[in-house]
Formats: sequence, C-alpha cells, structure tokens
Amino acid sequence: VDPLGVAEVIGKHGWVTVYPNPAKDKVMIDFGGFSAATSVKVFDIFGRFSLQEVYRNSTNASLNLASLSNAVYSIRVENENGSFAGKLVINR
Repeated sequence: VDPLGVAEVIGKHGWVTVYPNPAKDKVMIDFGGFSAATSVKVFDIFGRFSLQEVYRNSTNASLNLASLSNAVYSIRVENENGSFAGKLVINR
C-alpha cells in the first residue's frame, strides 16, 4: 500500500491496481488493460474464502465490500493472462 492508498497487485504478466486501500465499502479494480473474464476472490487472514465476483469483458470493476468486517484480507485476481495477489485492508 502506498501513501496515496493505491495497492498494485503484481503478477507474472503485468499488474492489477486496487484502490482505495485501505477501503471502506468498495474498491475499484483496474485489470491492467486485460478484458478477459476475470475472477476476483477475497480471503480472510486465515485463508478462508470471504467473497468472489466474476467480471466479463471489463478492464475495470467495482467490488462491493459491505458484507466484510474490518480486517486485513488477501485479494486474488485470476484470468487467462495470469494470477495476481495482494493485501486488502478494510477500515471503516
């Protein structure tokens, strides 16, 4: 997480940007120009599945976090171009 609240989630084939981070009720995700079907999964600190969304033909998206509690999560973004992972903080 950088001082501006933007987390770059680095992957083998490029990058995904998640912002704001820390987040409140939603984050914006820029898929780095890739528009393939993309799965976004969020896991709690213990590795338990918390949330999943699938986006099709989109280079960016909004992920609703309202159902999640304040905590540190792992976010994983996967599409045909590769897998990307990083940390996501929810702080309301």
